[in-house]
Amino acid sequence: RAAAQQVRQEHVMTIGIMAASDIPDEFYYQCGAMSNNVLLRGAQQQRAWVCAGALALAKPGTITLELALMRVPAVIGYRAPWLTYQVAKRLIQVSTLVLPTLLTGQCVYQECLQGYCAPSHLALILTQTLKKIEYYAHAARIQQQQLHKLFLKMPMHECAN
Repeated sequence: RAAAQQVRQEHVMTIGIMAASDIPDEFYYQCGAMSNNVLLRGAQQQRAWVCAGALALAKPGTITLELALMRVPAVIGYRAPWLTYQVAKRLIQVSTLVLPTLLTGQCVYQECLQGYCAPSHLALILTQTLKKIEYYAHAARIQQQQLHKLFLKMPMHECAN
């Protein structure tokens, strides 16, 4: 939320909050996440919002693959508990946690992990990405084509962007 507020100071925007199905709406309102934001429920509403957006902030996981298949530039942020991170980085030897990057070898999404996942740093990276959005949108299109070649049987989700 703090990162969104900092980015919103420089750019006029509405932010869509992808609501988890098992968390009641009141939670989002009580924690202040709904100030000038839109609460999105259900896959259709979320997909339509993502397709209409210029940029996403997401955590590592299958959502990054969905964003890549829809050609949506994103910044990926995640902070795990310290002990979990220490164990995981010794057990899992990968250069990135972003699935499209692992599959194509092309790094389109900027990753902000652990200490770099602070609101001020996320806001900086989101703002820098917005300033170069044409570059990231073009890179996302190329990555989508590469992913489509890997998944020939999977339909491509086309967005208007």
